[in-house]
Amino acid sequence: PEMLDLTDAFSLIGTAVVIRLAEEAGERGTKVTATVLRGILLAYDPVSFAAVLRDPLPPHSIRILFANAIASIEADTLDSSATLSRSDIVTILSLSHTTN
Repeated sequence: PEMLDLTDAFSLIGTAVVIRLAEEAGERGTKVTATVLRGILLAYDPVSFAAVLRDPLPPHSIRILFANAIASIEADTLDSSATLSRSDIVTILSLSHTTN
């Protein structure tokens, strides 16, 4: 099998983790907005996240990815109170690791 690059590994596993956290928030009746997603990313520990990866990324790489995602949420003009769909979350995360 082809080796996944870090971006693919992050987008596959990272997006799944963030979506799961977002769905848990949704099940508790919390609307998953850009603000909630930002809170999830801020609260998530990059070290424990790194441990979830099969080929662990250094926590600082994950910290950068999360920081980029948070920055893209904060820079975005989308209504921070609008509920995000799964595809919105995927888009935010995929945009975040293409920026340097």
